[in-house]
Amino acid sequence: NQYFILNEKMQVCQVGEVGRMYMIGTNLSNGYLLDGKISQKDFVPISISVGTTEIAFRMSDLGYVRTDGNIIFAGREEGYLKVKGVRISATEVEMALMKYTPIQEIVIVCCTHPQTEITELVAMFSLTNVQEKIDIQDLKCQLKNYLPHSHIPTKWYCVDHLPLTQNAKIDRKLLQKIAQEQLYPQAQNLKNKHIALEHISDTVMDIFREIVQHEFSSNIFYQTEILRLGIRTKQLKQ
Repeated sequence: NQYFILNEKMQVCQVGEVGRMYMIGTNLSNGYLLDGKISQKDFVPISISVGTTEIAFRMSDLGYVRTDGNIIFAGREEGYLKVKGVRISATEVEMALMKYTPIQEIVIVCCTHPQTEITELVAMFSLTNVQEKIDIQDLKCQLKNYLPHSHIPTKWYCVDHLPLTQNAKIDRKLLQKIAQEQLYPQAQNLKNKHIALEHISDTVMDIFREIVQHEFSSNIFYQTEILRLGIRTKQLKQ
C-alpha cells in the first residue's frame, strides 16, 4: 500500500503540514456496497507522479509526514468517528435515531472508558417532551433495522438541550466533554491510577523475566525490543 497526504487542492503536503490521507494499493476495495449497489463515494483519482493517475480512497484521517518519513495521525475529519477499528459516520447514526419520534435532537460522540481505555459510541440526546421516558433497549432493537451492530451506541445520555457554539451550531466538543465527565464518575484519581498501573507493570515485567529465563533477563526493560531477544513463540505464549 501507499499513503499520500494531500491538501485541499489535491497537492502533496510538505513535511510537517497536516492534510487529508489517501490510500492506494492491492487491498483497496472496489467501493462501498450500499443497497445492493457499488458506491464510489470517497474513491477519487489522484496524481501519484507526472502523467500517472490512480484511484485512491479518501480517508477520514488527517495526518502529516514527519522528517524521518513516518506518518503521524493528527485527528479525524469532523463527522467521522472510529470505534474498535470501525469507521462510523456520526451523521448516519444520528439520522437513524431521528426516526425515533420522542427524540428531538441527537449528537453522536466518542468517549474513552477511563479504566479499560476502550472507545465507546455515545448518544447525547434531548426529548420532545422532557417528562417522557424512553426504553433504551427497545430503541436499540429498532436501530438494528437501520444500522449495523458496530454503529449502535453503547452509552446513552439525556440532556435538557444540546449546547450551541457562538455560530449557533451544536457544540460537539462540549458535548463530548460532558459525556466523558458524566458517564464515568467512578474514574479513579489520576495519581492513584498511575500508581496502580506502575504496580501492574512491575508485576508483568517480573513474570516476563522469570519465564523468558534469558541470560540477560535482568537487563530487560519496558523499552526492550522483544524480537532482539530471540524469544521463541512458546516462551512468548507463556
